[in-house]
Amino acid sequence: MQPLLCVFFRSLTKRLHSWKIGGTAEVTWQVLNNHGGGYSYRLCPADEPLSEKCFMQHPLDFVETEQAVVDRNGKLTKVPDPVFVSEGTTPPGSQWAMIPIPTNALGPRCLPGPNDTATTPHACQPWESKLVAGPCQPCPGTPGSDCSRCDNNWDGTPSFPPPCPSCKGSDHKHAIRDIVKIPATLKPGRYVLGWRWLTPPNIFLILSSFRSIDLFGGAGTIARRLRKSGRTAPM
Repeated sequence: MQPLLCVFFRSLTKRLHSWKIGGTAEVTWQVLNNHGGGYSYRLCPADEPLSEKCFMQHPLDFVETEQAVVDRNGKLTKVPDPVFVSEGTTPPGSQWAMIPIPTNALGPRCLPGPNDTATTPHACQPWESKLVAGPCQPCPGTPGSDCSRCDNNWDGTPSFPPPCPSCKGSDHKHAIRDIVKIPATLKPGRYVLGWRWLTPPNIFLILSSFRSIDLFGGAGTIARRLRKSGRTAPM
């Protein structure tokens, strides 16, 4: 089962967006099929190859007090106890956030891979091919297998207390708002913002999305950009 992903950046319109070096910026995203896990934001200079190596060199930290969920009307609800991790992450010291909307039903409990047999460690059982719940147990972790044995609650029970009454599962009504820090050590120029989502180990899903950003670093930089565009500085 391949989750459907819809990511949009609330602060980023079709025009190129500008962020101030050493400042903060708002980013909002939404996932249609919530499998839990964690995510991070990274930057890569647009004139360099857009490789994983490049993005890993410029991870962005979060303003930890600002994680929130936002509904379709733009109403923000702060996450009361957000979870951030910077130990044991890749690249070392980079900050990741846990998706604050809890999961519930994820799909069939366990579907075997094409080469799985009855002797495969933690093999899928026949009854697990349906939309059923069960105890939290390890998954086969084999190529082609699809397993969600933990927090796969078909009675609607969320995996942890939600930040708002309807903020659970894949409700398609809420997005996640973050404020990220723009490192003061970056050089002015055009960058590509990368967003990366890692699901729990028993699902083996890595997804990414990208958006172009201009970084500026002071009045001189702003003045040069305004001269090129023919505009005047805002009062």
